[in-house]
Amino acid sequence: MQKKAEIIIIGAGMAGLTAARLLQDSGFEVLVLEAKNRVGGRTHTIKLNDAWLDAGASWIHYYKGNPLTYIAKANGFPIIEDYYDPFHIWDEENKQAISRKKRKYMAATERAIDAASDYFVAQDRGTESATDFLATYLSTRNWTDKKKRIVRQLYTALLEASYGGKIDTISLSDDKYIDTFEEEEENDALIIGGYRNIIDLLKEGLDIRLDTRVQAIDYSDDIVQIQTSQGKFTSKKVILSVPLGVLKQNTIQFTPALPHSKQKAIQSIGYGDLEKVILRFGQKFWGDIKQGIYLEECEQGFVFPSIIDYSESAGAPTLVVFYAAQFAAHTQAKSDTEILAATLSVLQKLFGKNDIQPTHYHITRWLTDDCFFGTYSFSQDANTATNIAALAEPLADKLFFAGEATSVEGQGYVHGALLSGVREARRFGASINSILGLEEFFAARAIS
Repeated sequence: MQKKAEIIIIGAGMAGLTAARLLQDSGFEVLVLEAKNRVGGRTHTIKLNDAWLDAGASWIHYYKGNPLTYIAKANGFPIIEDYYDPFHIWDEENKQAISRKKRKYMAATERAIDAASDYFVAQDRGTESATDFLATYLSTRNWTDKKKRIVRQLYTALLEASYGGKIDTISLSDDKYIDTFEEEEENDALIIGGYRNIIDLLKEGLDIRLDTRVQAIDYSDDIVQIQTSQGKFTSKKVILSVPLGVLKQNTIQFTPALPHSKQKAIQSIGYGDLEKVILRFGQKFWGDIKQGIYLEECEQGFVFPSIIDYSESAGAPTLVVFYAAQFAAHTQAKSDTEILAATLSVLQKLFGKNDIQPTHYHITRWLTDDCFFGTYSFSQDANTATNIAALAEPLADKLFFAGEATSVEGQGYVHGALLSGVREARRFGASINSILGLEEFFAARAIS
């Protein structure tokens, strides 16, 4: 079996597959090495009974101008817009649902997040976090103690779920550089059948070696030597598209060692974790509610704070329960049975049902999977954009880097991974024509 190629790409996620697709279709000889026994990376669509659901990334964020939307539409993959409304809030401290004032509390929280974003964008706040801002912000509000508590809880729970990091490590400085495609609102969409549609499109006809874990990369000579669990591979050019979590854990040995600027970037960029409990039911018991927000704090953070109805995109009655950051790390130590029981207990409180039992379920384990060590990167300080650029910088015209953590315009998002793959393929002069929808996206961007 051939163990050399003109270009070797390490990692068969969205970034690696995009680069591989464009390069191969432009005439390059490409080989993809993947540590897992599947492709897709952090976009992982599973079949739960007869329903396709994304266990990893699922949304197309800022979807109206997103390149993934262009690709989905050009290839006939149906998408649906997701508004998360109607929503339901449960206040565990008062043991009751918030009904009459829920929209006022949510609006106040959104204003606080917007104010925090404006604050971090307007000034370089190298040491301050989203927590620091909120404390000052709330101290200037003439609100009741209850309203301040609920806004603080909503602010914290929503931001931790969005970033995957503990609230006191999050800086909202990413709004300085994240491309929102000029949308006035952050509207999201889901692909019917999940991200597997795009992954299957990208992987078609590629030479992908599964179960091939990279252990060391020696780029000291003209030919790059890659030591793996399946032996040695060689190439003149290598694109590394592994998750930031893998680089943080130093599971790949580099010779020579990575430059200090790149090592500093790896350690400085935040990397979070967002886990899911995916629940398939025989029938809906939650009415028309699209999102449930559960406000219960424990020592480790918020207990299963977000519940989303995925029934329309899955084609079956489905709820997905999200939990993140420190609480995710704490909970991952428990068994599937324990996590399921705790999740169902929350649903019973939210929806006033005592006999909730799913027909099928799936519990994600991104944090404890040593091919990922979490889910996506996030802005941790005012220097994140500089660090992202340092991480993306090629080494010796032989070792190149891709992935959402290397994408200034799309850090933490699937489109960031996609665009980083396009960026690296273009370094080699590859055309973008072979992925339907990409040309239209870049043409629209040039016009705007």
